Amino acid sequence: NRRLLVLILIVLSLIALGAAGLATGRGSVRVALDRFGIAGSRVLSPGWHLVSPASRTETLSREGEGALPPLPVTSKEGVRGNALLSFRFRVDPAALARTASFRGLGFHALMEEAASGALKEILAERSAAEFLDREALDAPLSAAVTKALERAGVGIANLKWEIRLPGDFTRNLLRSKYEALARPTGIRL
Repeated sequence: NRRLLVLILIVLSLIALGAAGLATGRGSVRVALDRFGIAGSRVLSPGWHLVSPASRTETLSREGEGALPPLPVTSKEGVRGNALLSFRFRVDPAALARTASFRGLGFHALMEEAASGALKEILAERSAAEFLDREALDAPLSAAVTKALERAGVGIANLKWEIRLPGDFTRNLLRSKYEALARPTGIRL
């Protein structure tokens, strides 16, 4: 009898908590068709969802312009910098929700992990001087980042990227290039 009483109290408490959440507007969220939601580490597809009244819930557009925070990159010699990525995106909420659930990561962490992995794959065996060669780096870097985010459930287009290295490295590299270009002219001043 005591077990039954505890079970009834638990069920009634859950019902009361759910009713209080619905009455205050917390505990449920409606995600519009052109949006997706984030509740803690959960990604929510369009429709109605029950969420914890304590979790922060946010709804975002399924498509638009986006950017990631600066992502750390390291050259093969150990020079550290940051990669800045911006792009046009379109989210597949169902695929994103599956990936987030499988990886145990929220939306933002998932995006950062996917892009960081792609950057590491492309940049790990390159020198810091090669990081500044946009022409040689653009195609492989863009393809790797695009594929990584697509696997996570986010299609991207118009990727713009920049790798920022420490100022002293960039100055020394430019100085070395100019010194290598210098040729004696025989003219004395």
